[in-house]
Amino acid sequence: MQPYMLGYLTSSVISPKITETPFLFNDNYVAAFYIDKLGRFGEKDNQLNINDSTDTILAVERAIIILQNLAATKDEKGVRNISRELGYSPAVTQKILNTLRVHDFVQQNEDTQRYRLGLGSLNVGLAVLAQTDVVKVSRPYMEELTAETGETTFLAIRDVYRAVYIEIVKSPHPIRMGAEIGAHRPLNCTSVGKILLAWAPSGIVANIEKAGALEKSTKNSIIELDPLEAELIKVREQGYAVDNEEYNAEAICVAGPIFGSDGKILAAITTSGPSFRMKDKIPGFSSLVKTSAAEISLKLGHGLNLSTEIEAKA
Repeated sequence: MQPYMLGYLTSSVISPKITETPFLFNDNYVAAFYIDKLGRFGEKDNQLNINDSTDTILAVERAIIILQNLAATKDEKGVRNISRELGYSPAVTQKILNTLRVHDFVQQNEDTQRYRLGLGSLNVGLAVLAQTDVVKVSRPYMEELTAETGETTFLAIRDVYRAVYIEIVKSPHPIRMGAEIGAHRPLNCTSVGKILLAWAPSGIVANIEKAGALEKSTKNSIIELDPLEAELIKVREQGYAVDNEEYNAEAICVAGPIFGSDGKILAAITTSGPSFRMKDKIPGFSSLVKTSAAEISLKLGHGLNLSTEIEAKA
């Protein structure tokens, strides 16, 4: 007998529909198989799928598709919603989500029982980012900024309604700003967050407000929409953002925007330090941060406007 066989027999032919009829899979395993609407063979209940044209595992393929489905929306989703959208049975969908949850690729809201992407998915994304141009290109400029300012330099991207650090160069001072790669910060009251919001697609600020993600971290945090929109206009006009004791009551941060070759905001770079060292240095540090951000953007293929800006400052 062949070690693997696909399909099930009805009147000596392979039937093109799902059945409960078992078919011998190998010497020790009995299962039912089906042919899907694309003409691909697969095993019922999410088991191994062997295909003449591609060697794929159906369960893995479905798990990836479920992750992509969750990544495509800001909302949490229930099992039936996911199964309906993807055409999977609720039972199969639940089994896959259970496995993804064990490995932290999805998280379940205990109150609603709905699912969203978990930190496991984020960590995989961060590993990819660590190998991409933005981190590699930015790292030397971050080291230079820390050498010039004596303060910690962070690189951050937007993760839906939060900023997340993807690279850090620490200050040599014993008293310094501390955080780890992968740490999340609010968008409304951090310098990197303001940068990522200032050049984000329209409607993002309103969505963040609706999601309850505008955080009041200190008395200086901006949580009202109109003042926040005014602040973001100011950020775009001056080309940098300041967190003046808005996230941490004893810290000041200055950030600049990094753009990709498509002209869209890609990341934010910030110099951060304790207020007693930073408060008199904001103008000088903002110039350094803006120049570094512009040079990184240029290296990443962002257009001639930034090149002209850099040359004008030389």
